[in-house]
Amino acid sequence: MKAWTFVGALVLVGLAVGVAMSWRELATLTESPIPGPPPDEGSPAAAAAGAKAGSSGEAAGGAAGAAPGDQASERRPKVFVEEPEFNFGAGRHRQSGVHGWRIWNKGDGLLRIRDSWVECTQCTKLIVPASTIPPGESIEVKLEYTLITLQEDFRKSATLLTNDPDQPMVVLRLVGKVYHPLEVKPASLSFSGLKPAEQAAGSVLVLAHFTRDFQIKAISLADATLADQFQVQPRPLAASELPEGALAGYELQVTVKPGLPLGDFRQTILLDTNLDEPSRVEIPVQGSITSPITVIGTNGWNPGRGVLKLGLVPREEGVVRTLKLMFRGVGQANLRLEPPRAHPDLLQVSYGVPSEIKAGEVVMIPLELRIAPGTAPVSYLGGDGEEAAEVLVKTVEPPGWELRFRVEFAVE
Repeated sequence: MKAWTFVGALVLVGLAVGVAMSWRELATLTESPIPGPPPDEGSPAAAAAGAKAGSSGEAAGGAAGAAPGDQASERRPKVFVEEPEFNFGAGRHRQSGVHGWRIWNKGDGLLRIRDSWVECTQCTKLIVPASTIPPGESIEVKLEYTLITLQEDFRKSATLLTNDPDQPMVVLRLVGKVYHPLEVKPASLSFSGLKPAEQAAGSVLVLAHFTRDFQIKAISLADATLADQFQVQPRPLAASELPEGALAGYELQVTVKPGLPLGDFRQTILLDTNLDEPSRVEIPVQGSITSPITVIGTNGWNPGRGVLKLGLVPREEGVVRTLKLMFRGVGQANLRLEPPRAHPDLLQVSYGVPSEIKAGEVVMIPLELRIAPGTAPVSYLGGDGEEAAEVLVKTVEPPGWELRFRVEFAVE
């Protein structure tokens, strides 16, 4: 009985030892799994592993590397330009040139030019030879330019973007005055709202900017049909009268004489000079002739030009056309007219019966124009070199009221 009891005890002890060893081996396998194939470089596992290794490396480097506050981490670039704005003074229109700026790095860090651009791509081009500048060194940035502007003042800029924290943007400016070889001030003359019997005058300056030997050799008018209505007198300017930038010049005194027809007029003054470029200068002159006598439109009447167009008139039929003349601000009792006149004589004109409208504020009088049947062929269509046909209406009372207009026709 004692023997069986001893054997049972041995069995129980063996079982306990076996369970304990199995439990220990299982725990070891859980802490250290069996290694598999290495992860791909782009896999999340590889990224996590790299981050873990980097953290370990930074910790190790922090322990063995440079101490916090190392001077290398405080190095900064510093951009410097001595004269960012360049004034070229005075230049000729469409003249080309180049200007350079020295860009310095006055700091102890590497200066980078991150980007650059110009204000005007048609008249300027920026050349940047390098995008980095070491400490204490410099580069020359060049701006190629052409002086193209509609105004006298020229002002263009180029911009550089840098990594200088105190000056991330550098603006380079090119400024000056731009002149044409010859300049007309003002560029044109305008005479608006003139009365038919009124005379008017104006003047322009013709200025030479690059030579003192400037002469006007001849003066002419582009529209020969109206040439007798204009007078142009040149007067040389003294040195004290010349505007800034001009070396020589003239004042042209322009007079518009009475007698221009009703409506708008245009003329061009032509100046021939002793210069090679430009040898000829054109000065536009425009204006309008108005009258207290107005015309109520009918077929063929052009109020802007002050022209009545009869067109082609059949010789066998002739033509009759009636305009309505309006006299404002005068009663019928105070209105007296001269007989209407026309040129040429084949154009017959006559007044109709007057009437008052708007409680007598306006007097309306018909004006009949007639070309009789059987008139010989003739042309007054207003072409170059052709004589003009016109009609003239004048008042006796009130004095000085006048209406003059052209008539365009051809008898075939």
